[in-house]
Amino acid sequence: MPVADRSHRLSRRTFLLAALAVAAGCSKTTSTTPGDPQTGGSTPELVLPAEVTTPTSAPGPVRSVGMIGDSITFRSKPALTSVFSAKGIADVTIDAEVSRRIQVGNGKSEPLNGEQVLTNLLKVGLKPDVWVFALGTNDVNNVDADAYPALIAAMLAMPPADTPVVWVDVYRPAALAQTKIFNTALRETTARRPNTTVASWYALASDKSKKLLASDDLHPNEAGEVAFAALVGAAVAATG
Repeated sequence: MPVADRSHRLSRRTFLLAALAVAAGCSKTTSTTPGDPQTGGSTPELVLPAEVTTPTSAPGPVRSVGMIGDSITFRSKPALTSVFSAKGIADVTIDAEVSRRIQVGNGKSEPLNGEQVLTNLLKVGLKPDVWVFALGTNDVNNVDADAYPALIAAMLAMPPADTPVVWVDVYRPAALAQTKIFNTALRETTARRPNTTVASWYALASDKSKKLLASDDLHPNEAGEVAFAALVGAAVAATG
């Protein structure tokens, strides 16, 4: 990449992250419920709180976050760090790997799966105020749809029952039917666990007018990384 092009990209990223930090530092926005992302209803603005499928009851403000994700989270780490910092959340652990799945992956020939990462973090005593899971994108086209509920429920059962969980839903247009089934299963399963929230990346990413995806129509571009981080940050803040 020519030096001038790279400087332009870095300058634009710096601008986006600065704008995100300013937005995140604003007063808390009243929670709204967007239209059904599976049926093409209205979508939330980039800094609006995420869709809440189950009311939360976490005591006090959020001070720490543990997040496990795949390549979407990996690409968005700078933006996530910025928005968490702006919200006063200083203790943040983000473990994200390209192609990560929920249960499949031994960490050798393929990325360590999300369940095992969570197991390891719990074993070393990580006790965040909120857990965030951004997983499923690499499972929707590799797992039979009938197995989605059990797959989701198994991971939801791992954190302490009184710890809030935010799970970011998925958008994989190349497997759109499976994506919709997974997101429906995600909402139905999380509804059975107290203190659990679904943040709808689908609602944002599927809105072509927002232009949040890279040329592969899957991963976020720079604006998408900022939007993803704002979505997660709003959902996390709403648990406090």
